[in-house]
Amino acid sequence: MINPYYALAQNFWFVSPTIYKSRFYKKLIRLNRENIFERNAEPELLWLKDFLPQKAVFIDIGAGWGDYVYWLDYILFPENIHIFEPNKILCKRLKNLFPKINFYQKALSNENKKAELMIPVLNKEKIHEESTLLDNIIEDEDTKIATQKAECITLDSWYQQRETEKKELERLDFIKIDTVGQELSVLEGAKETIEKFKPILMVKIEQKYHSEPIWEIISNIEKYGYSAHYLHRESFSLEPLTEDILNSQNAIFAKDSSKFIKNIIFINNR
Repeated sequence: MINPYYALAQNFWFVSPTIYKSRFYKKLIRLNRENIFERNAEPELLWLKDFLPQKAVFIDIGAGWGDYVYWLDYILFPENIHIFEPNKILCKRLKNLFPKINFYQKALSNENKKAELMIPVLNKEKIHEESTLLDNIIEDEDTKIATQKAECITLDSWYQQRETEKKELERLDFIKIDTVGQELSVLEGAKETIEKFKPILMVKIEQKYHSEPIWEIISNIEKYGYSAHYLHRESFSLEPLTEDILNSQNAIFAKDSSKFIKNIIFINNR
């Protein structure tokens, strides 16, 4: 049975968005180099604040609970932020919390189609932030799977539709991808847009969602004319990522943002 106080907290965002944001995103308030690892926040948040101009156009593919949305809302013009989140619970919540930002309850992939979103269920609670289009998730005694219908589109078709409606982008500076194993499918459906704008790509890649070594995935992304980098945990500067650096990571620290690299930052070479 769900604790009634937990249920109230989960729905408080609808009653008072401002108060809810101050509590739910508490670890992101006054975030800096001295406290970011203590709070286990992603260091790339601070880098974005220093790196992106205020007029930058940002696409977030897979927003989850919205840490990056909260952060971007302070540093960019909201009309230049485009968020794709197929999970209807997460998307509805974010729309209410950040009404000036553009939200699309759609999954990005390599084709336009209908699909099923797989949502892990642990101890009868849906883990919405781990929703995925992967169809190879196996249920066991501890983890069950709930499903939700999802509309998949390609980023290229979305951009073409905007052109048709005379709402085309004048620039595209950054694409963040956090799609729980679907990274290459997303990029395949975004080839034309990437070629046109050559944005920086930040792709979260985790081995647990892939059967092949993730360096193979990184190498495939580099074929788009990009080179892989990571954010150095001491200098907070971008450094070239090598296979040796990636392989030297200890999986035991996978949840420790000060010791483990998940966000791979790709810079266009052209």
